[in-house]
Formats: sequence, structure tokens, C-alpha cells
Amino acid sequence: MLESEHNSFEEVVLKNYPELIQTKYWLSSFGKVRMSGTGSTLYIEFDSYESAIEANKEIGNRYRSKMVSSLESYDIFS
Repeated sequence: MLESEHNSFEEVVLKNYPELIQTKYWLSSFGKVRMSGTGSTLYIEFDSYESAIEANKEIGNRYRSKMVSSLESYDIFS
């Protein structure tokens, strides 16, 4: 699978929605923040379920937050 560290839409989205710059900065205290596709979601990948739970508690106090798991994390898909 080809993975990219660069989202070509991010610069445009952040320019048009500067409040997302502050949000991304705040979220970066929990880990590396990435933007999905055209910017509908900011997300953080965690190394452990426990660290994701802890971060989600604090993030959920400020923003709408969901925890999800990649298909790669399930034995059936690995």
C-alpha cells in the first residue's frame, strides 16, 4: 500500500479555514495530526489503544471526537 505523508489539499483548506490551524496545533500535543482527503477530518494515529483512550477523553471535552481502528489492526485482514 502506498502511503503519503503529504496532503495536497491541506494548504488550501488551512488558508480558507484559519481556525483549523489552531485546532491542529492544539491536537498536536497528543500526536502527529493529519488531515483526511479534502479536510473533513483531522486525525491522530496512536501506538496503543490505551493512549488513544486517554487522548480521546481530553479531546472529547473540546471537540466532537470518535475513536476508530484501521482494518490492519484486525487479525483477519493482516
